Amino acid sequence: MQQSREDDREKKKLCAIRKKQVKLNAYDVNITFVMTYDCNFRCPYCF
Repeated sequence: MQQSREDDREKKKLCAIRKKQVKLNAYDVNITFVMTYDCNFRCPYCF
């Protein structure tokens, strides 16, 4: 019986962590800069 309660608590913890992780992933933003030969590295962030 005690093991069952501990399993339930562990499952609830994992579920809460997963929900938080999904919420945080919704705010992820990925930015990629692609340098080409036409660029000539003129932008201030390239220096």
